[in-house]
Amino acid sequence: MSTAIIDLGTNTFNLLIGTAFNGTVVTEFKTKIPVRLGKGGFAKKHLEPDAIERGMLAIETHVNTAQEFGVEDILAFATSAVRDADNGRAFVQRIQETYGVEVQVISGDLEAELICEGVRASADFGDERLLVMDIGGGSTEFILAAGQNILWKKSYPLGVSRLLEHIEPEDPISEGDLHRLHGILDEELSDLFEAVAMCPTPHLIGSSGSFDTMADLILAGIYEEDITAKGNRYDFSLNDFETIYGRLKVSRQDERLQMPGMMEMRAEMMVLSSSIIRYVIDRLNMKQVTLSTYALKEGALVEHYRKRE
Repeated sequence: MSTAIIDLGTNTFNLLIGTAFNGTVVTEFKTKIPVRLGKGGFAKKHLEPDAIERGMLAIETHVNTAQEFGVEDILAFATSAVRDADNGRAFVQRIQETYGVEVQVISGDLEAELICEGVRASADFGDERLLVMDIGGGSTEFILAAGQNILWKKSYPLGVSRLLEHIEPEDPISEGDLHRLHGILDEELSDLFEAVAMCPTPHLIGSSGSFDTMADLILAGIYEEDITAKGNRYDFSLNDFETIYGRLKVSRQDERLQMPGMMEMRAEMMVLSSSIIRYVIDRLNMKQVTLSTYALKEGALVEHYRKRE
């Protein structure tokens, strides 16, 4: 029997239906709904009423889909927006009372571990030391890993939606906006720099989300290829990344919406997201960047079936 995983992200609510055997994910169905759960509430650490209603509608849709597939279990995980909000617990209580789904509000550490589990399931990276990066809406996770071992991990309050509300960048983004962003990253990520200095790696793995969209923009915008061609992993050419980043940096939102490969719900965020990626590549001297299309939900599925084996 299949299991449904619902990932209540800060920007999107993701649904994955499938099974896992020996760390390999077998996907039956997956989809996502843009919710913007954290919109307007980051500074006051409060989920806004309209965001809660968008979230409830998305949960209803995902639960109905899961039931149509006849799943055995529905597991739901909430991350940064719910974790940080003063009414986050009330929101998950309402979900349980309305739909009978118990939502686990997970810590940043567990979020990082599940992301890493998902990345491991996406491709065989052997025992190579890797820096995994997951840019969410409310938080960004970094994990240093080698083989089955996590060497270091941390979740930072540096999600792209959170930063958008804090910086309020111009459109197109200004040099002043980028300077502010770099200042925030310099200050917040100092322990990441120390960790990578202790356990160096030239290989950055970006999980899902913004990295997924970057791969789509490269495939569709440079090579005019079908974006499904990337499979579970896609190795970026740094030159291709630089080409797309250059286009994004000078673009207005209406222009980004017209870019081949751009998802509508990512258009507002991709300039900041790609600027964060560019900063990390430059600051840590990364030589190789790889997309893993797997992230938290796949990691949660693998972990669920591992416990049953």
